[in-house]
Amino acid sequence: MAKKRQRKEIPFSEVRGVGSFDTNEILVLVPAAVEEVAAAFQKLRKLKSWLKNARGKTITVTAPSFVVYRLKAHTWTIIDTYKALGDYVNEKDAQALSKSLKTKTIFYGNSDTASVTGYDLFENGKLLEHFYCEEGVKFGSKVRDIEPPEDGPDIYPFVEQFMKDQDALAPSWTTYFGAFCHKPGEKIKLNILGDDMVERLDYLA
Repeated sequence: MAKKRQRKEIPFSEVRGVGSFDTNEILVLVPAAVEEVAAAFQKLRKLKSWLKNARGKTITVTAPSFVVYRLKAHTWTIIDTYKALGDYVNEKDAQALSKSLKTKTIFYGNSDTASVTGYDLFENGKLLEHFYCEEGVKFGSKVRDIEPPEDGPDIYPFVEQFMKDQDALAPSWTTYFGAFCHKPGEKIKLNILGDDMVERLDYLA
């Protein structure tokens, strides 16, 4: 009898792509330190509160509010909406941060509920590549000559490969943060992820 091949475990520090498409997630990713990204985002959104190194600390939930974090051994800092009431991070945030920080940014969105997946890649405020799929694929790129897949299961490996090519990860943790379960005014201890995974996490509101 042939032996079963053992699946090789990839260290989390090396994981890139998309954690799961079976979730709802909207992110902005910036290849810069948390301090720099959080400062620029606070200024952009005119946010009054900035709690640095917030993991494990108690916050009073407000809306809108956001977590800004970078995973260990990863290049990109992630901005994720914590409490929205409709005011999520968006492609305009990604474009503005790209321009102000003079760098690339990614806006990434996926909803298994609405069957929507897409991303935008910016550099110095200019749109380099756009992909959006909702009952049809819309795609345009200034950086590569490639045909996107038609609407169907092949869009997911296409989007995941794009993220891998950028050395980026959409970890699919938005719902894990628990923000959908909390109401403004609640006091919550941000026991989000672990020290072995997170380089730094800040809270903006």
